[in-house]
Amino acid sequence: MNIRILVLFLFLLPIFMIPASATDYYTADLGEVTEANYTVEDGYVITSIYATNIAFNSNQTFIMDAYGKIYTITVNSSSFGTLNGWKSFFIQLETPEGQIYNQSLEVLELLAQDYDLRIQYTLTQLDEGIGLDVDIYVYLNPFSIDLIPENMNLVLPYYIAFSEVQFYSTTQAHVEVIYMTTEDYYEIIEEESPSILPQFLTDAVRDLIYSIPYAQEMFLIFSKLYSLFYTFISLFIFIFVDNFLLIFILFESFTLIYASLSRDILQFFSRFAKMHIELFNFVISIIRSIVTTISSIVQALKPT
Repeated sequence: MNIRILVLFLFLLPIFMIPASATDYYTADLGEVTEANYTVEDGYVITSIYATNIAFNSNQTFIMDAYGKIYTITVNSSSFGTLNGWKSFFIQLETPEGQIYNQSLEVLELLAQDYDLRIQYTLTQLDEGIGLDVDIYVYLNPFSIDLIPENMNLVLPYYIAFSEVQFYSTTQAHVEVIYMTTEDYYEIIEEESPSILPQFLTDAVRDLIYSIPYAQEMFLIFSKLYSLFYTFISLFIFIFVDNFLLIFILFESFTLIYASLSRDILQFFSRFAKMHIELFNFVISIIRSIVTTISSIVQALKPT
């Protein structure tokens, strides 16, 4: 397979992963906690639970009430090896019937500072993380864990609806609960094609990716680069657009202080002008780097 086609597919994949449904998803942000309890109001169901920014070498427990049936997930994480580059996860699921399922996962992530747990992942928006973490996706029906989403689109018939969630951790985590109305939940279940790509097609695409040598590793690397690029652009907009006036005032203040260190009026204006020239060159260099990078990507994807 042409490597450029694979790279183009991986670049466009997040766009096709966005759900086509107009369903309203709601998020209950429980903040940075070590313990949390959330009960959904009547007329709503919980579909997903996220615990993010978790330090390694810690344990988490999720107790999920599926309207009288209790599902319990326990997570043990550790880091080891040189520079603690290897990250290990042992995840256990206990079903309402008392059956216990175990799965483990190891991944080499030298730059990862923490990890995210996403139970029954619902893609309502692109990940805005900086990429310096490990994302663990946990599915209950059937039980599985992975580093990339199994279901590229929300497939509620395979998801378990919960009415209450309890969370416990040995270290702090940012906990979020995703929920929707019961009406939307059953409406999606009744639809034969609830998302852009039918499930059999997403499974076929996933199998195709895994069948290509090193494709899974490339996907993981690309997702990290994509997150880093997204973060870089976001920071650029945050600094030079959203907070332009504040940054400008701070820059002018420091420039005046620096220029005032000289008692020579000519040197004062020389320093003042030099600082503005340096700022202009800095901004131009950033814009030039972004344009050059995008241009290089476009040129690389052109057919030969």
